[in-house]
Amino acid sequence: MRAGQRFRAQEAKAVSEPQPEVQLTERETEVLGASAKGFSYIEIAEQLGISRHTVATYGRRMYEKLEVSSRGEAVYEALNRGILQVDK
Repeated sequence: MRAGQRFRAQEAKAVSEPQPEVQLTERETEVLGASAKGFSYIEIAEQLGISRHTVATYGRRMYEKLEVSSRGEAVYEALNRGILQVDK
């Protein structure tokens, strides 16, 4: 299955099934928000004053909780679930 097909399959799933509530920690939400703005893990680590390895750990935990495998999918899911808000 190619990435585009997987993404469309997840989109169809999101429409047809109610999604369980996902609880991200405050730090996971900060990392996800910075990722959504295009910052790299190294840049996020510098901003938050933590190591890039810690940022990567937060990323893995977010992916598991959101049941995704990429930053783009994580941001998409977080926006759909109301975890992240779009700044205008």
